[in-house]
Amino acid sequence: MIDFSERRLRAFMEVVEARSIGRAAIAMNMSQSALSRLIQALEEMHGIDLFQRLPTGVVLTPAGEALVPHARLLLFEMRQASDSLQAIRGLKRGVARVGAVAAITRSILPGAVRRMLDETPGLLVQVTDSLDDRLASALTGNQIDLMISGKVELQGEIHLVGECQFDDTYSIICANDHALAKASTVSIADVLSLPWVMPPLGATPRVLFEDIVRRLGIEMPAVDIESSSPNAIASFVIGTGRLGWMPTPLFTNELSAGSVHRIRIAEFELARRFFIYRRAKGLLPAPARELVRHLPMVGRDQIQQS
Repeated sequence: MIDFSERRLRAFMEVVEARSIGRAAIAMNMSQSALSRLIQALEEMHGIDLFQRLPTGVVLTPAGEALVPHARLLLFEMRQASDSLQAIRGLKRGVARVGAVAAITRSILPGAVRRMLDETPGLLVQVTDSLDDRLASALTGNQIDLMISGKVELQGEIHLVGECQFDDTYSIICANDHALAKASTVSIADVLSLPWVMPPLGATPRVLFEDIVRRLGIEMPAVDIESSSPNAIASFVIGTGRLGWMPTPLFTNELSAGSVHRIRIAEFELARRFFIYRRAKGLLPAPARELVRHLPMVGRDQIQQS
Protein backbone atom coordinates (compact mmCIF):
# COMPACT_ATOMS: atom_id res chain seq x y z
CA MET A 1 0.00 0.00 0.00
CA ILE A 2 1.41 3.41 -1.00
CA ASP A 3 1.58 5.93 1.84
CA PHE A 4 1.39 9.54 0.66
CA SER A 5 2.80 11.76 3.36
CA GLU A 6 1.66 15.37 3.41
CA ARG A 7 5.26 16.56 3.92
CA ARG A 8 6.53 14.72 0.84
CA LEU A 9 3.62 15.91 -1.29
CA ARG A 10 4.16 19.49 -0.15
CA ALA A 11 7.85 19.19 -0.99
CA PHE A 12 6.96 17.82 -4.42
CA MET A 13 4.52 20.67 -5.17
CA GLU A 14 6.96 23.32 -3.93
CA VAL A 15 9.59 22.03 -6.36
CA VAL A 16 6.97 21.95 -9.14
CA GLU A 17 6.09 25.60 -8.51
CA ALA A 18 9.66 26.82 -8.00
CA ARG A 19 11.22 24.64 -10.76
CA SER A 20 14.27 24.50 -8.50
CA ILE A 21 15.09 22.45 -5.43
CA GLY A 22 17.10 25.35 -4.02
CA ARG A 23 14.25 27.88 -4.32
CA ALA A 24 11.73 25.34 -3.03
CA ALA A 25 13.96 24.64 0.01
CA ILE A 26 13.98 28.36 0.83
CA ALA A 27 10.18 28.52 0.55
CA MET A 28 9.84 25.53 2.90
CA ASN A 29 12.47 26.87 5.31
CA MET A 30 14.62 23.74 5.14
CA SER A 31 18.00 22.79 3.76
CA GLN A 32 18.36 21.77 0.13
CA SER A 33 19.68 18.35 1.14
CA ALA A 34 16.67 17.72 3.41
CA LEU A 35 14.27 18.64 0.61
CA SER A 36 16.18 16.44 -1.84
CA ARG A 37 15.78 13.49 0.54
CA LEU A 38 12.00 14.03 0.66
CA ILE A 39 11.80 14.03 -3.14
CA GLN A 40 14.05 10.97 -3.39
CA ALA A 41 11.92 9.13 -0.83
CA LEU A 42 8.81 9.89 -2.91
CA GLU A 43 10.53 8.67 -6.07
CA GLU A 44 11.82 5.50 -4.40
CA MET A 45 8.37 4.76 -3.02
CA HIS A 46 6.99 4.75 -6.58
CA GLY A 47 10.09 3.36 -8.22
CA ILE A 48 10.17 6.12 -10.85
CA ASP A 49 11.80 9.52 -11.35
CA LEU A 50 9.47 12.50 -10.93
CA PHE A 51 11.97 15.18 -11.98
CA GLN A 52 14.74 15.43 -14.50
CA ARG A 53 17.71 17.23 -12.91
CA LEU A 54 19.32 19.86 -15.14
CA PRO A 55 22.10 22.40 -14.52
CA THR A 56 19.50 25.18 -14.68
CA GLY A 57 16.94 23.50 -12.39
CA VAL A 58 14.47 20.65 -12.64
CA VAL A 59 11.68 19.71 -15.05
CA LEU A 60 8.88 17.24 -14.55
CA THR A 61 9.09 13.80 -16.12
CA PRO A 62 5.89 12.30 -17.58
CA ALA A 63 5.39 10.51 -14.25
CA GLY A 64 5.79 13.81 -12.39
CA GLU A 65 3.28 15.53 -14.65
CA ALA A 66 0.82 12.71 -14.00
CA LEU A 67 1.23 13.10 -10.23
CA VAL A 68 0.68 16.89 -10.09
CA PRO A 69 -3.17 17.01 -10.21
CA HIS A 70 -3.45 14.13 -7.74
CA ALA A 71 -0.94 15.70 -5.36
CA ARG A 72 -2.79 19.00 -5.49
CA LEU A 73 -6.12 17.30 -4.75
CA LEU A 74 -4.65 15.17 -1.93
CA LEU A 75 -3.13 18.22 -0.24
CA PHE A 76 -6.42 20.08 -0.56
CA GLU A 77 -8.35 17.17 0.98
CA MET A 78 -5.81 16.89 3.80
CA ARG A 79 -6.30 20.58 4.62
CA GLN A 80 -10.07 20.19 4.48
CA ALA A 81 -9.94 17.17 6.80
CA SER A 82 -7.75 19.07 9.25
CA ASP A 83 -10.02 22.12 9.13
CA SER A 84 -13.12 19.98 9.73
CA LEU A 85 -11.59 18.25 12.75
CA GLN A 86 -10.29 21.51 14.17
CA ALA A 87 -13.66 23.15 13.65
CA ILE A 88 -15.33 20.35 15.66
CA ARG A 89 -12.75 20.84 18.42
CA GLY A 90 -13.35 24.58 18.35
CA LEU A 91 -9.73 25.37 17.40
CA LYS A 92 -10.52 26.92 14.04
CA ARG A 93 -13.56 28.30 12.28
CA GLY A 94 -14.83 26.27 9.39
CA VAL A 95 -14.98 28.04 6.02
CA ALA A 96 -17.82 27.76 3.49
CA ARG A 97 -16.46 28.78 0.08
CA VAL A 98 -19.25 29.42 -2.39
CA GLY A 99 -19.25 30.92 -5.87
CA ALA A 100 -22.44 32.24 -7.42
CA VAL A 101 -23.67 34.32 -10.31
CA ALA A 102 -24.79 37.85 -9.47
CA ALA A 103 -28.50 37.02 -9.64
CA ILE A 104 -28.01 34.55 -6.77
CA THR A 105 -25.77 36.78 -4.63
CA ARG A 106 -28.49 39.46 -4.90
CA SER A 107 -31.41 37.19 -4.11
CA ILE A 108 -31.43 33.88 -2.22
CA LEU A 109 -27.82 33.55 -1.06
CA PRO A 110 -27.79 36.31 1.61
CA GLY A 111 -30.81 34.79 3.33
CA ALA A 112 -29.31 31.30 3.29
CA VAL A 113 -26.02 32.62 4.70
CA ARG A 114 -27.85 34.55 7.42
CA ARG A 115 -29.82 31.47 8.48
CA MET A 116 -26.66 29.36 8.57
CA LEU A 117 -24.66 31.89 10.60
CA ASP A 118 -27.55 32.40 13.01
CA GLU A 119 -27.52 28.65 13.63
CA THR A 120 -23.72 28.16 13.44
CA PRO A 121 -22.10 31.51 14.32
CA GLY A 122 -18.52 30.18 14.29
CA LEU A 123 -18.40 29.68 10.53
CA LEU A 124 -16.80 31.95 7.96
CA VAL A 125 -18.39 32.38 4.52
CA GLN A 126 -16.27 33.36 1.51
CA VAL A 127 -18.34 34.41 -1.53
CA THR A 128 -17.10 34.66 -5.11
CA ASP A 129 -19.38 36.55 -7.51
CA SER A 130 -18.62 35.80 -11.16
CA LEU A 131 -19.89 34.43 -14.47
CA ASP A 132 -20.82 30.77 -14.94
CA ASP A 133 -17.73 29.73 -16.88
CA ARG A 134 -15.32 31.36 -14.43
CA LEU A 135 -17.12 29.77 -11.49
CA ALA A 136 -16.78 26.34 -13.10
CA SER A 137 -13.03 26.88 -13.40
CA ALA A 138 -12.85 28.03 -9.78
CA LEU A 139 -14.76 24.92 -8.66
CA THR A 140 -12.59 22.42 -10.52
CA GLY A 141 -9.50 24.39 -9.43
CA ASN A 142 -10.39 23.96 -5.72
CA GLN A 143 -10.88 27.71 -5.22
CA ILE A 144 -14.51 27.25 -4.17
CA ASP A 145 -16.43 24.25 -2.84
CA LEU A 146 -19.95 25.09 -4.06
CA MET A 147 -21.12 26.75 -7.25
CA ILE A 148 -24.60 28.20 -7.85
CA SER A 149 -25.28 29.11 -11.46
CA GLY A 150 -27.32 28.33 -14.53
CA LYS A 151 -27.06 24.90 -16.09
CA VAL A 152 -23.52 23.81 -16.99
CA GLU A 153 -22.07 20.76 -18.69
CA LEU A 154 -20.93 18.31 -15.99
CA GLN A 155 -18.03 16.79 -17.98
CA GLY A 156 -17.09 14.35 -15.22
CA GLU A 157 -15.44 16.93 -12.95
CA ILE A 158 -18.58 18.62 -11.62
CA HIS A 159 -21.42 16.94 -9.72
CA LEU A 160 -25.00 18.26 -9.58
CA VAL A 161 -26.25 18.65 -5.99
CA GLY A 162 -29.71 19.95 -6.81
CA GLU A 163 -31.85 22.73 -8.26
CA CYS A 164 -32.50 26.01 -6.45
CA GLN A 165 -36.09 26.92 -5.69
CA PHE A 166 -35.61 30.20 -7.53
CA ASP A 167 -35.73 31.44 -11.09
CA ASP A 168 -35.54 34.76 -12.89
CA THR A 169 -36.04 36.25 -16.32
CA TYR A 170 -33.69 38.02 -18.72
CA SER A 171 -35.16 41.22 -20.17
CA ILE A 172 -34.06 44.08 -22.40
CA ILE A 173 -33.44 47.35 -20.56
CA CYS A 174 -32.79 50.94 -21.58
CA ALA A 175 -32.33 54.22 -19.74
CA ASN A 176 -35.57 55.74 -18.50
CA ASP A 177 -35.00 58.81 -20.69
CA HIS A 178 -34.34 56.69 -23.81
CA ALA A 179 -36.72 57.17 -26.74
CA LEU A 180 -37.80 53.51 -26.57
CA ALA A 181 -38.91 53.97 -22.94
CA LYS A 182 -41.60 56.38 -24.15
CA ALA A 183 -42.69 54.35 -27.18
CA SER A 184 -46.11 52.70 -27.04
CA THR A 185 -44.86 49.65 -28.94
CA VAL A 186 -41.30 48.40 -29.52
CA SER A 187 -40.42 45.83 -32.18
CA ILE A 188 -37.50 43.44 -32.54
CA ALA A 189 -36.23 45.55 -35.43
CA ASP A 190 -36.31 48.65 -33.20
CA VAL A 191 -34.02 47.16 -30.52
CA LEU A 192 -31.65 45.36 -32.86
CA SER A 193 -30.98 48.51 -34.87
CA LEU A 194 -29.41 50.20 -31.83
CA PRO A 195 -26.02 49.74 -30.11
CA TRP A 196 -25.73 47.51 -27.03
CA VAL A 197 -23.59 46.92 -23.96
CA MET A 198 -23.01 43.20 -23.30
CA PRO A 199 -20.81 40.72 -21.44
CA PRO A 200 -17.76 39.51 -23.42
CA LEU A 201 -17.97 36.90 -26.16
CA GLY A 202 -18.29 33.41 -24.67
CA ALA A 203 -19.92 34.60 -21.43
CA THR A 204 -23.16 32.73 -20.70
CA PRO A 205 -25.53 35.75 -21.05
CA ARG A 206 -23.95 36.67 -24.39
CA VAL A 207 -24.24 33.08 -25.64
CA LEU A 208 -27.91 32.91 -24.61
CA PHE A 209 -28.66 36.20 -26.35
CA GLU A 210 -26.86 35.09 -29.52
CA ASP A 211 -28.89 31.84 -29.50
CA ILE A 212 -32.15 33.82 -29.46
CA VAL A 213 -31.00 36.05 -32.33
CA ARG A 214 -29.85 33.02 -34.31
CA ARG A 215 -33.19 31.25 -33.84
CA LEU A 216 -34.97 34.37 -35.06
CA GLY A 217 -32.84 34.27 -38.21
CA ILE A 218 -31.60 37.85 -37.87
CA GLU A 219 -28.22 39.50 -37.40
CA MET A 220 -26.69 40.38 -34.05
CA PRO A 221 -26.93 44.06 -33.10
CA ALA A 222 -23.80 46.18 -32.75
CA VAL A 223 -22.10 45.66 -29.39
CA ASP A 224 -19.59 48.45 -28.79
CA ILE A 225 -19.24 48.18 -24.98
CA GLU A 226 -18.37 44.95 -23.17
CA SER A 227 -18.16 44.30 -19.43
CA SER A 228 -18.36 41.28 -17.12
CA SER A 229 -19.77 43.46 -14.33
CA PRO A 230 -23.58 43.69 -14.02
CA ASN A 231 -23.19 47.00 -12.19
CA ALA A 232 -21.09 48.39 -15.04
CA ILE A 233 -23.56 47.17 -17.66
CA ALA A 234 -26.46 48.88 -15.86
CA SER A 235 -24.41 52.07 -15.49
CA PHE A 236 -23.52 52.14 -19.19
CA VAL A 237 -27.14 51.50 -20.14
CA ILE A 238 -28.09 54.55 -18.09
CA GLY A 239 -25.16 56.75 -19.09
CA THR A 240 -24.56 55.95 -22.77
CA GLY A 241 -27.99 55.29 -24.27
CA ARG A 242 -27.07 51.66 -25.04
CA LEU A 243 -29.47 48.80 -24.60
CA GLY A 244 -28.72 45.91 -22.28
CA TRP A 245 -30.07 42.41 -21.58
CA MET A 246 -29.95 41.36 -17.95
CA PRO A 247 -31.63 39.09 -15.39
CA THR A 248 -34.28 40.98 -13.43
CA PRO A 249 -32.56 40.78 -9.99
CA LEU A 250 -29.60 42.68 -11.44
CA PHE A 251 -31.56 45.81 -12.32
CA THR A 252 -34.28 45.79 -9.65
CA ASN A 253 -32.69 48.69 -7.76
CA GLU A 254 -32.30 50.77 -10.91
CA LEU A 255 -35.89 49.96 -11.91
CA SER A 256 -37.17 51.03 -8.49
CA ALA A 257 -35.13 54.22 -8.69
CA GLY A 258 -36.64 55.04 -12.08
CA SER A 259 -33.29 55.10 -13.86
CA VAL A 260 -33.97 52.16 -16.23
CA HIS A 261 -36.95 50.94 -18.20
CA ARG A 262 -37.79 47.31 -18.95
CA ILE A 263 -38.64 46.67 -22.62
CA ARG A 264 -40.91 43.64 -22.79
CA ILE A 265 -40.45 41.76 -26.05
CA ALA A 266 -41.62 38.17 -25.67
CA GLU A 267 -38.84 36.68 -27.81
CA PHE A 268 -36.21 38.18 -25.48
CA GLU A 269 -37.93 37.33 -22.17
CA LEU A 270 -35.91 34.26 -21.18
CA ALA A 271 -36.63 32.37 -17.96
CA ARG A 272 -33.56 30.95 -16.21
CA ARG A 273 -33.19 28.15 -13.63
CA PHE A 274 -30.34 27.77 -11.16
CA PHE A 275 -28.45 24.74 -9.89
CA ILE A 276 -26.00 23.89 -7.11
CA TYR A 277 -22.81 22.07 -8.07
CA ARG A 278 -19.81 20.59 -6.27
CA ARG A 279 -16.64 18.84 -7.41
CA ALA A 280 -17.19 15.24 -8.45
CA LYS A 281 -14.07 14.09 -6.59
CA GLY A 282 -13.29 14.39 -2.92
CA LEU A 283 -15.30 15.26 0.16
CA LEU A 284 -17.66 18.20 0.37
CA PRO A 285 -16.46 20.13 3.46
CA ALA A 286 -18.87 20.28 6.40
CA PRO A 287 -19.40 24.09 6.19
CA ALA A 288 -20.38 23.77 2.53
CA ARG A 289 -22.82 20.97 3.39
CA GLU A 290 -24.28 23.21 6.08
CA LEU A 291 -24.82 26.01 3.56
CA VAL A 292 -26.57 23.65 1.14
CA ARG A 293 -28.94 22.70 3.97
CA HIS A 294 -30.09 26.32 4.21
CA LEU A 295 -30.50 26.97 0.48
CA PRO A 296 -34.04 26.72 -0.95
CA MET A 297 -34.01 23.66 -3.19
CA VAL A 298 -36.45 21.84 -5.45
CA GLY A 299 -36.52 18.26 -4.15
CA ARG A 300 -33.45 17.86 -1.99
CA ASP A 301 -31.02 15.30 -3.40
CA GLN A 302 -28.92 13.55 -0.82
CA ILE A 303 -25.47 15.15 -0.71
CA GLN A 304 -22.82 12.55 -1.31
CA GLN A 305 -20.16 12.43 1.39
CA SER A 306 -17.42 11.12 -0.88
